[in-house]
Amino acid sequence: MTAKPNDAWEFWQKSKTALDELNELLQVFATAIAQDDPSLQLPPHTVKQVKRALARFQENFILLVREQKRKAGL
Repeated sequence: MTAKPNDAWEFWQKSKTALDELNELLQVFATAIAQDDPSLQLPPHTVKQVKRALARFQENFILLVREQKRKAGL
Protein backbone atom coordinates (compact mmCIF):
# COMPACT_ATOMS: atom_id res chain seq x y z
CA MET A 1 0.00 0.00 0.00
CA THR A 2 1.22 3.51 -0.73
CA ALA A 3 2.20 6.05 1.89
CA LYS A 4 -0.74 8.04 3.21
CA PRO A 5 -0.85 11.70 2.12
CA ASN A 6 -1.20 14.27 4.88
CA ASP A 7 -3.81 16.61 3.49
CA ALA A 8 -6.77 16.86 1.16
CA TRP A 9 -4.71 18.50 -1.59
CA GLU A 10 -2.37 15.50 -1.76
CA PHE A 11 -5.33 13.11 -1.73
CA TRP A 12 -6.89 15.07 -4.58
CA GLN A 13 -3.66 15.18 -6.60
CA LYS A 14 -3.11 11.45 -6.29
CA SER A 15 -6.74 10.70 -7.14
CA LYS A 16 -6.59 12.97 -10.18
CA THR A 17 -3.39 11.30 -11.37
CA ALA A 18 -5.05 7.89 -11.05
CA LEU A 19 -8.14 9.14 -12.92
CA ASP A 20 -6.01 10.63 -15.69
CA GLU A 21 -4.21 7.31 -16.09
CA LEU A 22 -7.52 5.45 -16.05
CA ASN A 23 -8.91 7.79 -18.71
CA GLU A 24 -5.91 7.17 -20.96
CA LEU A 25 -6.30 3.42 -20.56
CA LEU A 26 -10.03 3.59 -21.25
CA GLN A 27 -9.21 5.39 -24.50
CA VAL A 28 -7.13 2.34 -25.43
CA PHE A 29 -10.18 0.18 -24.66
CA ALA A 30 -12.43 2.41 -26.78
CA THR A 31 -10.01 2.27 -29.70
CA ALA A 32 -9.80 -1.51 -29.49
CA ILE A 33 -13.59 -1.84 -29.36
CA ALA A 34 -14.05 0.50 -32.33
CA GLN A 35 -11.68 -1.48 -34.56
CA ASP A 36 -13.19 -3.37 -37.46
CA ASP A 37 -10.96 -6.36 -36.84
CA PRO A 38 -12.88 -8.62 -34.43
CA SER A 39 -9.73 -10.57 -33.65
CA LEU A 40 -8.14 -7.50 -32.05
CA GLN A 41 -7.68 -8.10 -28.36
CA LEU A 42 -6.37 -5.96 -25.56
CA PRO A 43 -3.06 -7.03 -24.12
CA PRO A 44 -3.33 -8.40 -20.55
CA HIS A 45 -1.08 -5.67 -19.18
CA THR A 46 -3.60 -3.01 -20.26
CA VAL A 47 -6.37 -4.69 -18.30
CA LYS A 48 -4.08 -4.95 -15.25
CA GLN A 49 -3.15 -1.26 -15.57
CA VAL A 50 -6.84 -0.30 -15.59
CA LYS A 51 -7.47 -2.34 -12.45
CA ARG A 52 -4.44 -0.77 -10.77
CA ALA A 53 -5.44 2.80 -11.70
CA LEU A 54 -8.98 2.23 -10.47
CA ALA A 55 -7.72 0.76 -7.19
CA ARG A 56 -5.41 3.76 -6.67
CA PHE A 57 -8.29 6.17 -7.23
CA GLN A 58 -10.54 4.25 -4.84
CA GLU A 59 -7.84 4.13 -2.17
CA ASN A 60 -7.12 7.85 -2.39
CA PHE A 61 -10.81 8.74 -2.43
CA ILE A 62 -11.42 6.65 0.70
CA LEU A 63 -8.46 8.31 2.40
CA LEU A 64 -9.79 11.74 1.44
CA VAL A 65 -13.20 10.98 2.95
CA ARG A 66 -11.60 9.61 6.15
CA GLU A 67 -9.44 12.71 6.50
CA GLN A 68 -12.43 15.00 5.99
CA LYS A 69 -14.41 13.08 8.62
CA ARG A 70 -11.47 13.18 11.02
CA LYS A 71 -11.12 16.94 10.61
CA ALA A 72 -14.87 17.37 11.07
CA GLY A 73 -14.70 15.33 14.27
CA LEU A 74 -17.01 12.58 13.05
